[in-house]
Amino acid sequence: MKRQNVTEKTLIWYDHSFKALKKHHPEDEFTKASLQGFVIRLRETGVSPVTCNIYGRAINAYLRWLHEEGHLDPLLRIPPLKCEKKVLATLSRIGSVN
Repeated sequence: MKRQNVTEKTLIWYDHSFKALKKHHPEDEFTKASLQGFVIRLRETGVSPVTCNIYGRAINAYLRWLHEEGHLDPLLRIPPLKCEKKVLATLSRIGSVN
C-alpha cells in the first residue's frame, strides 16, 4: 500500500475507524439513514460520543474521497455528536496580596 503523506498513527486511526464501520454498518451502500443507524448502534453498545466523533472524522474523509471519485452521490457525512465539556476546577483567591 502506497502511503501519501500520512503517519503510522493516522493509518492506525483509519484502521480502528473502519473496523468499527464494518462491525456496526453491515450494509454495502451508504445512505444518510444507514450512517445515522451506524452512530446509533455505536452508542447502544456503549461507545462514547467522543469516540463516535473520532470514528466519524475518519469515515467522513473516506466518504469525501468516494464522492470526489464519483462513487457516491450526494456527498454524505456523519455530523459530530455533542459532547459534555469538562470544567477544570480552579483555585479560589484567598485574601489579597499587597
